[in-house]
Amino acid sequence: MRHLIFNEDQNGFNKVIPIPADIETPSLQHKTLGFPKETWPYHTPCGGYAYVVCRYTNKKGEKIDLPWTYREYKDRSRDWGALSIPSPRILYNLHHFTQSPKKVVLVSEGEKAAEAASKMFPDWVRVR
Repeated sequence: MRHLIFNEDQNGFNKVIPIPADIETPSLQHKTLGFPKETWPYHTPCGGYAYVVCRYTNKKGEKIDLPWTYREYKDRSRDWGALSIPSPRILYNLHHFTQSPKKVVLVSEGEKAAEAASKMFPDWVRVR
């Protein structure tokens, strides 16, 4: 599988999408927000792992969604970071759509709604 590199020269690293299959997802613990309450993996059209969106709750009880991406530095070392996603962004569950392009598609406002819709409409493709 070909890996796309999104240049981010101003930050000193590049985002790697899709993430190589042998790379494990980290704990996703944020230094100030702790562990995520929920996670939603995003995939490329071919099913490769692109990034993961994590929902955290701050001390005020507010929801904060952060995408985690895999990145490569100029010295070729790699790690995970909570970083923005390059545009155009991948649809949540896009790989299900490309695997079943003739199914009915339900577009939701968020990942959590897409997952909830899967119980009500199991034969539909749910995207965000």
